[in-house]
Amino acid sequence: MSVLDYPACTACGKHDDASTPETTTKMLVCSRCQSNANRLVHYCSRSCQVSHYKVHKPICGVDLTSPTRATIAPTLHARPDAPFQPPQSLLFHLAALTTLPPTAWPAATSPPSFLFFPTGHPSSSSSSSSKEGTAPDFIPIVLPEPARNLFNCLQLVAFETGNPISVNLMYSILLDEVAALGGAEPRLVEQLSQEYRLDGSPSDDDKDEDKEEGEPKRRPTLRSVIDDESEPSVEQLFEAIGGQKNTRILVDWQVYESERKRTANAVARQKEQHENRQSKGMRRGGARKGRR
Repeated sequence: MSVLDYPACTACGKHDDASTPETTTKMLVCSRCQSNANRLVHYCSRSCQVSHYKVHKPICGVDLTSPTRATIAPTLHARPDAPFQPPQSLLFHLAALTTLPPTAWPAATSPPSFLFFPTGHPSSSSSSSSKEGTAPDFIPIVLPEPARNLFNCLQLVAFETGNPISVNLMYSILLDEVAALGGAEPRLVEQLSQEYRLDGSPSDDDKDEDKEEGEPKRRPTLRSVIDDESEPSVEQLFEAIGGQKNTRILVDWQVYESERKRTANAVARQKEQHENRQSKGMRRGGARKGRR
């Protein structure tokens, strides 16, 4: 039996693994989802269920059998009247992303959703763009379908409005993908901060205000948004994902994340058990040698 055969807590990812009785958890289920939508939403404890309710409330008991799928336009153009004016770094990124040939995709069947620039945007400055024949230094990031669908929704909202919650969720999706690069997290924060102007700069809607009335309103920094432990309201979450119509896409990603965390925890436990067995074997071998 695979670890995916056991239910996972929707809030924390803890799972009910019958193969390890000492860690078995009696799972609770949302009664409204079970009775009204014929859907099992698992929780490992009452506290997890209560803490997750703000996120779960919009789809509690709602039939989600007809999901919608959001797509991002092949090319995005900044509108002069848009509430958020994307900087050149973001426009360069999207232009490079949408013109990347299939031969440059890491996966033959899936286009990348994001280009990670470990050393900055080489063509976003005049000094860099003047270097003829220099290829951009980027790493294409291909996301699994549940993550890709949600990322598309978030990216479209972030491009049009610069919504900090949208960018924070984009960061959460990308973090595991760039973790294997080693030391990439600070650079990921820097890139997203630059592209979506989450750097403490004055907000676009404050540019025309009289500067004598006080300090201009400033956009938050992405790091402060990431470090903020408060949960967004349901309304803020809907706004960040592009509206209630995209709820199913969010739920699909949450389920995917729960399964991924559960699998990772199971692999980590198996590795730890294997290392413990090896360590015990080495100690027994050393003890036998000492008695000779």
